[in-house]
Amino acid sequence: MSVIEAGGGKTSVDELLHDVIRSLWPLRRTVVRAVERECAATGVTPGQHAVSDELRRNGPRTGRWVPAEA
Repeated sequence: MSVIEAGGGKTSVDELLHDVIRSLWPLRRTVVRAVERECAATGVTPGQHAVSDELRRNGPRTGRWVPAEA
């Protein structure tokens, strides 16, 4: 694990990343709620909205083939 000297102490990169994600989580929830409100008016689910947005920005792509279990 990498360690960064921060403020006289040692902090791992994992801990720093966790702190950043924890700090941004309320923003993510706010964005998700806004998308849910927008989608409720259109009848499109948030998942459908995300796929549509990805297709609009990057075009169609193929995925990795995963065989069904027998």
